Amino acid sequence: MSKKFKYQSEIDALIDEGVRMPELIDPNDKESYRYVFDSDHPNNHLPAYIIKPKRILQHKKRSQLTCCGYSLSCFDNIESAIDKFNKFSKNNKNFWKTVGNSICYGYIRDTFGLITEVNYTPHFELFEYENCDLSKHFNIIRSLV
Repeated sequence: MSKKFKYQSEIDALIDEGVRMPELIDPNDKESYRYVFDSDHPNNHLPAYIIKPKRILQHKKRSQLTCCGYSLSCFDNIESAIDKFNKFSKNNKNFWKTVGNSICYGYIRDTFGLITEVNYTPHFELFEYENCDLSKHFNIIRSLV
């Protein structure tokens, strides 16, 4: 499998503009939870900047822009994913229309890409390799709405 990222040319263009790439590590078969729609929705495993490219231009603080818009948002455990979903939904009733209405679960293998360190929420980002297809490895486990 290629070690080139799925959105490498887009990432390279941001890096050329001085946007930083986060430090990445091997996932080592990392358990992961992600928001998705409850069907074979075309946006289920697409990064934010691919779904809505204008988000790059609309970013309020250009100096804080990172390449993470070309990665997939993941959670370390289901409780944190549900908690974060509920917090965002309180402020934005249509939040689910952007990120999905369900949670899927799977393991991120080293052949899928590289991840950021898990942060305190516990959240991390997956930068997929170009031939990765998460839809074959993740299954919907719970509806959120």
